Amino acid sequence: CDNKGATIVIVKIANSEQIVGGYNLLYGDSNSAWKSTRDSLIFSFANKDNLQSAKVGYSNGDEFSIYGGNINYGPLFGSGNDLGLSVNNGWYRSYSSSYPDVGIPLNKFKTDDYEVFLVVKK
Repeated sequence: CDNKGATIVIVKIANSEQIVGGYNLLYGDSNSAWKSTRDSLIFSFANKDNLQSAKVGYSNGDEFSIYGGNINYGPLFGSGNDLGLSVNNGWYRSYSSSYPDVGIPLNKFKTDDYEVFLVVKK
């Protein structure tokens, strides 16, 4: 997604009805660096069949809002790895730091599937 635009991440957590993910305006950059933004968010649906279970948290705008460009990682939201993908370890959350706690499970979690979408402007 290098310099192509914003991304949307959707992750289905295994053995549950929970869906988590995020939106990042800045991900399309191959520079291995943290970036600041208030326009990124993470979300969680505790039950994919109940929209009332949705929680959304916007970045607090710190310099660790989003990380991009490292081939060993996919999207990384927040310095506490509020939501992150490691090539070696899969999806995980260490603690809430740059985003409020929206109910994403702590530590490494198994997934049924995930998608990363590129947002294209017309």
